[in-house]
Amino acid sequence: MRGTAMPATRGSLTPNALLVLARFKKIVKRASAVFFISLLLSLASQTAAQVPLCVLELSTDSPTYSLGQIVSVFARLQVGEQAISGARFKVEVRGPGHRAFTISTSSELSGELNLQPNFRWEGFLLNLPGLTGQGLLALTGFYTIIGTLFDPPSGRTYCEDRKEFVIASPWGQKTTTKTLLVSSQRTEFIEPFVSKLAAWLEAAYKTRVQTVYQEGLYLGYRKGDYKEYDVIVYYGVDYGQPPPLDFLDDIANGEEITKKRVVWIGYHLDRLGEAQTSLGFAFDEQTSDTTAAQLVYTYSNTFYTLRSIERTFVKILTPEVARVHATVGGRPMLVSAKHLANAGEDWFYYVGFHPTASVTPFGAHLVFLDVLNEVYRINRGKVALVRLEDIHPRSSISALLAVTNYLKGEKVPFTLGVIPFYVDGLDRASITGESALRTAVKHALRPSRLGTHAQT
Repeated sequence: MRGTAMPATRGSLTPNALLVLARFKKIVKRASAVFFISLLLSLASQTAAQVPLCVLELSTDSPTYSLGQIVSVFARLQVGEQAISGARFKVEVRGPGHRAFTISTSSELSGELNLQPNFRWEGFLLNLPGLTGQGLLALTGFYTIIGTLFDPPSGRTYCEDRKEFVIASPWGQKTTTKTLLVSSQRTEFIEPFVSKLAAWLEAAYKTRVQTVYQEGLYLGYRKGDYKEYDVIVYYGVDYGQPPPLDFLDDIANGEEITKKRVVWIGYHLDRLGEAQTSLGFAFDEQTSDTTAAQLVYTYSNTFYTLRSIERTFVKILTPEVARVHATVGGRPMLVSAKHLANAGEDWFYYVGFHPTASVTPFGAHLVFLDVLNEVYRINRGKVALVRLEDIHPRSSISALLAVTNYLKGEKVPFTLGVIPFYVDGLDRASITGESALRTAVKHALRPSRLGTHAQT
């Protein structure tokens, strides 16, 4: 029996429809292949068009420098397949505290540049700070050199590169805090005061110091600078130059300023005006006296010699807030203020003399340095160093060993001052002929972990 065709149902295709669909798929595959090839050619042409006009690479002769050391900068420039006409090259240096300055070069890249395709140049670019001559690299911290080849009329950048270097602390220790040191105009008179203080801070308190002199094209204080630092120190050395207005406003009203530690030294405490009320003390009197005075450290009731001629006294307004650290003639000269809302910790310290002006044995600067331990939250414990003097070829060996064995037993570090030659009239002796004494000295120095040393 001849069969009859079944009617097409929804979801099924007739043989003719399947044939048409198969042909359509072949057409789609061919079209997709053509489109994909066209896309690749298009991307290739775009990539070729995006070949850089030039490539610039900067380098320095070292990644790390010390203060006062010359930074030598080198460059390599290579032009692509297109000529560059009427270009200029500039160098910008950005230092700590977001300060920047632009300098020109004395190399082949100075002036207007007309560079042919495939031009190459490599060599010395400039020295820093030799070309600036303004102490612009006087701060420790990170610096970035930015070299740019650009078109002056449009400002278009042809190529650019950046290179970082560090001006590190000469003390070579890892810092734990950052200190902003603000002072008066940088002069031959003022700089020794400030630079000595900066050296003390970095050497003894594990802090990285940025010094900002009040005047100068690039090194002036700007409002809000304090926010990046843990400790803010103002050293008022010039009586005729008050602090910057922005600095005064930040100390008096700065956001969360009481969570910092502020150390104010020398002049111009009165410039804080009504803000002194919150400190619990205020400016009282400024005096000048060439005679030495006795500064009393209140904690130990010990006396230290004060030779600083300029002296500032304060008056206590609120004893619950202000704390007196040292007095002269019973009058407060070194005080601090606590903030009740900040766990009652002291945050503002005032020093009414110049601690770096006169450094003498048992001088008042020692009290200042001791208070800085509190400022930087450093607990040094109790340390003593004993030096045994005048050990010579006629010294008593038994006495030497008795003393050194006792000190080692108490874990007290000591040094030995050894004199190699002994002369008393006709009695002459050299340590080279005294083997017993040499053996005793070597025994005294063991074990080395106790920190003993022999000196001649």
